[in-house]
Amino acid sequence: MVTANNPDAAEGAIAEMGCKAQFDTGFSVIVTDIRERRFIADPVTGLSFAMCYFDHDGAVNEGLTQPYSFIIGEIFKIVDGRIRQIEAVLMTVPYGMESGW
Repeated sequence: MVTANNPDAAEGAIAEMGCKAQFDTGFSVIVTDIRERRFIADPVTGLSFAMCYFDHDGAVNEGLTQPYSFIIGEIFKIVDGRIRQIEAVLMTVPYGMESGW
């Protein structure tokens, strides 16, 4: 799904906003830790790949009262030093799950 600058999003939905506007809302406060980060970049193609965990400890009362984590794989397309597109795959896993790497 398109989660930023989505012209098909409902009016007022966060997906209608650009990335900076979304972060300015403070929605990311639910992410209490980002850990086990791994990156690889290819300057020839302008692609960077990242793997990490996002932890949500359940302490921020935004309707998320249970702790959980996401394992996330993302590919970033970089053009002229700016991120132009991000493709992400994520899966909910037990809170604090160890990576194995």
